[in-house]
Amino acid sequence: MNDVSQRPPVRCPTCLSTETAHLRSYRATLPVGAKIFSGLSIITCRTCSASFAYPCPPESVLATYYATDYRAEDDVFRLTSEPGPWSGPSVRARSQIEFVRTRDKASNRQKMTSWLDLGAGYGCLLDEVKKHGAVRTGAVEHDEECRRRLRSNGHEIYDAMNNIGSGWDVISFSHLLEHLSEPRKFLEQIKELVSDKAYVFCEVPNDIRIEEAKNDAPHLIFFTARSLSSLFRTAGYEVLAVETCGARVQGKASPGFESLLRRVAIRLFHSPPAWLDRFVHRHFHYSKKDDRSWIRLLARRLPAALLNSNRLLTFSLPLAFSI
Repeated sequence: MNDVSQRPPVRCPTCLSTETAHLRSYRATLPVGAKIFSGLSIITCRTCSASFAYPCPPESVLATYYATDYRAEDDVFRLTSEPGPWSGPSVRARSQIEFVRTRDKASNRQKMTSWLDLGAGYGCLLDEVKKHGAVRTGAVEHDEECRRRLRSNGHEIYDAMNNIGSGWDVISFSHLLEHLSEPRKFLEQIKELVSDKAYVFCEVPNDIRIEEAKNDAPHLIFFTARSLSSLFRTAGYEVLAVETCGARVQGKASPGFESLLRRVAIRLFHSPPAWLDRFVHRHFHYSKKDDRSWIRLLARRLPAALLNSNRLLTFSLPLAFSI
């Protein structure tokens, strides 16, 4: 009776295929997460290669978790000191901006004066965007500690998706999509916020080796480069670039010369020169293969997505997950 192989097929939330199969039980290692995500399974889609948690916890339970326990349960999600130019959040932000500006031939000629970050966390990406000339920066973020920092750094804060307004040059969401139970609905909604010339940037973890993961919580969707690209295309977007970056997924690379050079450079430079930034920080190390830790995607809305543009979907955006 409990044989998972006898259960009816589950529809994939990314491509809507029912060609899915049970992979293993969901793994959660931290106390609160283990309670919320207990009894879940990891299902894999044979069509698009995404994996996902099933069944998803109720939205009300997830909302409470992200509001009260997500950052408190693991210090890695808390910003304990103001980030400097060598800190991880600042490095990630610079590399993301470079990705947006260099992966489309037209992007260098197009002004990016407005940037909206969904799930902005503490706003480190928006801080860097301002340094690159953006005059309007906005965020959707519900964590009050994050909101205080965003507000103090001059970023507009929006409480809901339906009062943001359109006209943004770039809309980004970094390490957010994997926390959503209905990513297609989310992508449909943000179409209302962008023009055909605006860029949409997304970054998610690369879960190409999901079978070996020791902790899944609190992620609900587990992407590969293929499945992320498929999701955007079938949701009405033109994918301009999709690449993996960061450390290699397979094997443990030795820190080597880059790590040594970074330690020396920190003593010599207040802020890393661009050439050094790209050399010593893995956020700038890319691969066309599906073999690095993070997936980055740059897209634009297709003209066909203008259909039903007067209908704004109702969707609940959870807390931000990037810093």
